[in-house]
Amino acid sequence: MIMSTLRRWLLLALLVAPCTLFAQRASGVGFRAIRIHDPVNGTTMPGYVFYPSAQARGTTRVGPYDIAGTTDAPPPVGARPLVVISHGHGGSDLGHHDLATYLAGHGFIVATLEHPGDNFHDMSGNGHAAVLVGRPIQVSATSPRCWPIRTGSRSSIHIASASPASRRAATPACCS
Repeated sequence: MIMSTLRRWLLLALLVAPCTLFAQRASGVGFRAIRIHDPVNGTTMPGYVFYPSAQARGTTRVGPYDIAGTTDAPPPVGARPLVVISHGHGGSDLGHHDLATYLAGHGFIVATLEHPGDNFHDMSGNGHAAVLVGRPIQVSATSPRCWPIRTGSRSSIHIASASPASRRAATPACCS
């Protein structure tokens, strides 16, 4: 019994240890609006990219949200791991801004997107399978190739979502 408990704690420590390599002390957060190509509908989706920034301080109001970050603050030097946040049914690209700024303040690049036809101002895709099936495809399209911020070539995209269709996605091509 004691050995079993000890093994569980050891396994947990081994699983959590790699995350601490990427995590850093809290720093300021910069963010900017981005447009993401939507391969499902052939249009673009709005989104945001959040990133650590030594020169960012304060709060910025965007619509009804008070974002703990500075718009267009200088991005970090060097590669960082990427996290993509996909909102749940009827959400928005800023609905999880608090999680995004927390992660960015600890060394991660965080991208958010707003799914067409399933967001707070457009529910036209409600109940359509194509919208649900298209979500992981849209998340995978959230590629950093057009951003002025470098993500790690070995980083993977981890998705925070309230949507049942979301899974861990393949790593997109990264900036060089």
